[in-house]
Amino acid sequence: MRLAGDFFRSRLPRADLFLLARVLHDWTDAACVRLLRRIRRACRPGGAALLVESVLSRGGAGPARTLLLSLNMLLQTRGRERTAREYRRLVLRAGFRGLRLRRPGGPYDAMLAPR
Repeated sequence: MRLAGDFFRSRLPRADLFLLARVLHDWTDAACVRLLRRIRRACRPGGAALLVESVLSRGGAGPARTLLLSLNMLLQTRGRERTAREYRRLVLRAGFRGLRLRRPGGPYDAMLAPR
């Protein structure tokens, strides 16, 4: 199901899975936690959030493409690229149980945050 609206204000539908692709990197940590909390509340039991982002390596030193994306986010938005540890902290603060990271080898990584 696809719905138009403001994910910070509009009512979110109940769902088993929420997919956020290249969304969280646009926002500050506080805004990410706010959005993730809303999503967690809308998740049905056993549900999850699937996050697709370009994840920085441990320590934030690469990969180069992700560093360039982070610079772009800093210049155009209030967001930034993050490490897996930083994403894990965000989802835990929002009430999710954890985060599983998969790196399929392309420019973006997949992270599953179970409710």
